[in-house]
Formats: sequence, structure tokens, C-alpha cells
Amino acid sequence: PGAHRYMPNSGYVETRRAVADALSDETGLSYGADHVVMTVGAAAALNVVIHSLCDRDDEVVILTPFFAEYLFYATNHGAKPVVVGCDENFVPDLAELEGKLSARTKMAIVNSPNNPSGAMYPASLIETLAHLLRTKSAEFGTEIFLVSDEPYRKILFDEHVYPFPQLSYERTITVTSHAKDLALPGDRIGYIAVHPEYDDGGLLMNALIFCNRVLGFVNAPAIMQHLVLNLQTVTIDTTDYQQKRDYLYDVLTTAGYEVRKPEGAFYMFPKSPVSGLCPSASEDTILSASPAFIERSCVGKWFADSRSCRLVQPRNRATSNGVPSFHADPTVARALSSDEARHLRVSRSGRRAMEQNRSAETRRASSSVRQGQRQARRGAQLGEGAHHHRRSKRRRRAGTPPPGERRLEDWSVPPS
Repeated sequence: PGAHRYMPNSGYVETRRAVADALSDETGLSYGADHVVMTVGAAAALNVVIHSLCDRDDEVVILTPFFAEYLFYATNHGAKPVVVGCDENFVPDLAELEGKLSARTKMAIVNSPNNPSGAMYPASLIETLAHLLRTKSAEFGTEIFLVSDEPYRKILFDEHVYPFPQLSYERTITVTSHAKDLALPGDRIGYIAVHPEYDDGGLLMNALIFCNRVLGFVNAPAIMQHLVLNLQTVTIDTTDYQQKRDYLYDVLTTAGYEVRKPEGAFYMFPKSPVSGLCPSASEDTILSASPAFIERSCVGKWFADSRSCRLVQPRNRATSNGVPSFHADPTVARALSSDEARHLRVSRSGRRAMEQNRSAETRRASSSVRQGQRQARRGAQLGEGAHHHRRSKRRRRAGTPPPGERRLEDWSVPPS
């Protein structure tokens, strides 16, 4: 009885307690159930955090390379995404970050191991980042939060150990999902955890719980909360992922690609062998961009200027299957191999020809339908009453109206 009743919007107490206990074991910090909000995956968790903390025109710092939807999560709630670059090894440029932090900065999102590079930020970088955020918070008289997006923290290779940002910065908000560590991406279950030593943790928790409700999530799926209750210390076997990583890395490097060997997650991001793939926008060629073919210096800078190239969404053009299309120099497209060009290059003339073919096919189909309708009507007319129908048509052609019909001139004199 009562299994399907309303629950606390933060989630079942026993599930939150299990999450808190696991976090306490991993970090050594004193997490409790009142520091955890169960969410509809990490995407919902990030939207809830941004909505809870940001006023309109506040800034959300995003470190390159990044999961492209971060941009939209920020703008969903009136905040402005501020993108910070990285070096050739995908390590964030902290000098650039320092120059971009302002009194409007509310948070910086860190994703390590990283999607899409697979790079894991070292503990030394996390320490430096924490010091920078602490210093700038004091300078501006504000609170800058570090939002740690951690769906891959349990998918590590080569005996790497995850450096928890919570141990370096007390304004860390943990956001994660079990989509990756339990291989449950379709079941949408994750959580938010507020640092137990944050002074205004109770106030922040109230905001998170309220926003989880009013954004329409209300609470995380009940069945999944019961499921993950006993799975907080369990993860998938990463051996298979590591074997695939090693194989792909060997193949790419042997073929001459430059690529950083990922420390975690299940992504690999090779540098394109074609230099300057996107520098000059052209209307002649549109590339349906796949990250494997975009030079890594512009990874994560969708819709933003980069040092080496510019990626822009085409004007007045819809995306294809949800994949943005980008302008590129046609000479570069012709320099691609035939296989790459066949997948990537769609010329204007080609698009026009395809559109014309589709229009012709549509016209032929419509003509066939109309012809079928005419034949059906003719067949019905040749059934009952067909003889009367043919006789009426002959009379009309001869100028003799059928019985019961009168010609227009017959009405010139009213009938007596």
C-alpha cells in the first residue's frame, strides 16, 4: 500500500541516504540525505542548478571542449554561456578563464573525464581552478560555484584515480547520472549533491528542490530510485571499454592521426588531417559536421569564434536529423578522400537536383492518385444507372436537356 503515492520532490529518503553514504565513502566528506536531490538524469540536474542560481544575464563558464548542450542549458534560463579555450591536450586555459571571470559569473562547469575528449583533469589543475574561483569570489564579493558534471567518473582506465573537486572547493555542486556507470541512458536517473561544508547549503537545497518541481521534473522516476538504491557501489566492467580504446588508439596513431589517449569515458577525439577545415565560410558547400572531421582547436566552440576557425549554423537552413550543418570552403571539401566527400559534401547543385527529383516524384504520385480516383468514379458510373448517365450526356451534347431540366432561355418567360 502507498507504493504509488507522491514522494518528496527531492526523492526517496532511503535512496538519497544511499547516495550520500557512497559519496562520503569516496570523498571522506560528511554527506547526508539532506545534501542530495534525485533528478531525471544529469541533463535535468544541470538545468535545475542553473535555474536555481542564475538571474537573467548571469554568466555560466564552459570549458572547452564540452558537451554542446551546455550552451542551451545556460540560455534556457536567461544566462549567458562564456566559453574558455584549451591547449592541444584539452587542458583548460586558466589564464583565459581568469580574464573572463566577472561579477556576473555564477558558475563554472567542469566535466572530467571529458566528453568529447576523454581527458581527465589532473588534481593540480583542479587545485589551481579552485584557488582562482575562491580569489575571484572574494574580489567581486560574490559566490562562484564549481559545478562538477561527473557521469564518467567511474569509467577510468590505466588505474587512474578520480580527483574529486569537492576536496578542493567548498562551493562545489556535484551533478551526475547513472546513464554511463550503470549503462542506463534511457532510464534517466541521476542526482545533485551539495557540498556538506557549504555555509548556505540548506537555502541552496530548498532552491534546487523547488526548481526541480517547477521546471516540470517534479521528482526522479520512482522505480529507478528503488533500483539504484542498492547499486551505488557498483559499476559496469570497464575492461571492454579499455580494450576498444586501445585498439582504436593504435589504429588511428598508426594511420598518422594525432590524438590524446583518453584516461576515461568512452570517447576519442582525433585531430583532423585536413588543416583549416572551417576557416572561410562559403555558401557552395555545407558539411554535416561530425566531430571526427572538425579540427579539435574548435571543438566545443559551436556558434562561437575560435582562434583558428569559425563554425556557424547556416542561415535559414534546418538541421538534418538534429545534426547542425556548417559552412566550409568547397576547396577543402574536394581535398577530402572520396569516402569522406561522399559522406560530407553536399553541393548546392546536388541539393537542387535532389529537390527537383523529389518534386517530380511528388507530382507523379499525385497524378497517379488522381488517375486512380477518376477510374474509380468511372467504374461506379458504369454500374447502376450507367445507361441513363450516357443518354443524359448525349442529350447535353445535342442541346436537348434531360427530363426535368430547363435551359436558361426557358426562364425568360415565366411559365403559365
